[in-house]
Amino acid sequence: MPVSKTTKKTADKKAPEKDNQISNKLAKVLDNIGSQYGESLQNELMNRLERTISEFNDEVNEMIEELQRRSLERKEQLSTLWEKRNEEEPEEVKPEAKETPAETDVEEMSDWEKRLEMLDAKNR
Repeated sequence: MPVSKTTKKTADKKAPEKDNQISNKLAKVLDNIGSQYGESLQNELMNRLERTISEFNDEVNEMIEELQRRSLERKEQLSTLWEKRNEEEPEEVKPEAKETPAETDVEEMSDWEKRLEMLDAKNR
């Protein structure tokens, strides 16, 4: 099935057609419900449908606003980073002096650990 792109103009033209189709289908369903269960149930159903659609519309609008806000924040961050790209020169990595593992271990040991090592060396 080919996918067609809808522009705002074509979507605006199709919206009333879809509304009419939905209204017609809903009217048929409500006619059956109305004749079987009464007018009050039919009204309650319509109220709930309207409320559900309204809540859904509100949630979608909130999500779109959040996406737009996040997009603007990211754009600002990127532009800030892009402007500062030449200002900050990365520091050159200096090669570390090669140490033997024993020297490194001694520097990292606490005083207590050093004393234990000395006692262990005397006992050997």
